[in-house]
Amino acid sequence: MKMLVQHSDGLDLQVYFPQGILAKYVQGIWIAAHQGVDTNNVTRYLKANGCNAITFCLKGHIAFDSVKYAPGVYLQPATLQAKGMTFTSNTLAVGVCLQPGAMSLFSPLPNEVTCAGKTQGDKNPNLSVCFDMLQTVHTPYALLTCLYRHFMSIFAQTADFNPTLLCVLPYFSEPKSLQSIAAGLPVGQRQLERVFKQAMGITAKQYQRIVRVNKAVQYLRCNPSANLIAVAYEFGYSDQAHMTREFKSFTHYTPSYYIRD
Repeated sequence: MKMLVQHSDGLDLQVYFPQGILAKYVQGIWIAAHQGVDTNNVTRYLKANGCNAITFCLKGHIAFDSVKYAPGVYLQPATLQAKGMTFTSNTLAVGVCLQPGAMSLFSPLPNEVTCAGKTQGDKNPNLSVCFDMLQTVHTPYALLTCLYRHFMSIFAQTADFNPTLLCVLPYFSEPKSLQSIAAGLPVGQRQLERVFKQAMGITAKQYQRIVRVNKAVQYLRCNPSANLIAVAYEFGYSDQAHMTREFKSFTHYTPSYYIRD
């Protein structure tokens, strides 16, 4: 399992990228521990990826876009814009970022951050059990192992992905219009929209815009000397200003942030 470790402002953040079977359903698992002083809150901005996530706040408090939440389990809707996530001092939280459509396999899609587990355990009993188990372990490895095993057991009991969704997702990797994408698929544009709304809770057009921004981010990180005007046209934006607006909406940052020294 690949891992990314970050430490700054008193926040220890470890991100794990599953491989094998779980990678089909889970993009990443993160563990965050904030040991800062009482007044030192730390905010991280999460890029929009069009996917659902589940956060387990085990100790302290977290906030999504300034709305504060106590310990518990929180289902997050598909992200359509950059979201600020704030950790108060002495907070321990872990989270699971799901693959597109994975939430719909075992839970109704939330329209907003929704409390589950401890307060609504009857609706999501699997997550309530997981929350209780996580509170009995303390090391990052133990937390990771607990999440990994629990989500493997959840997805082992679910039906498989919507085959139409799996078929169409790869077509969104190119900077084409939605009409052009639909024209090359065995399903019509209306059916395509229904599949996205049912499996992900967002429209195909929204997902297309998110994918384009994230691919542009990846390109800029690999090509820090790239000309931003040329990049804008390469990824299908009308001009650099259009690309900048999309970046700020979906990542919180401008394109120049990703090519700074």
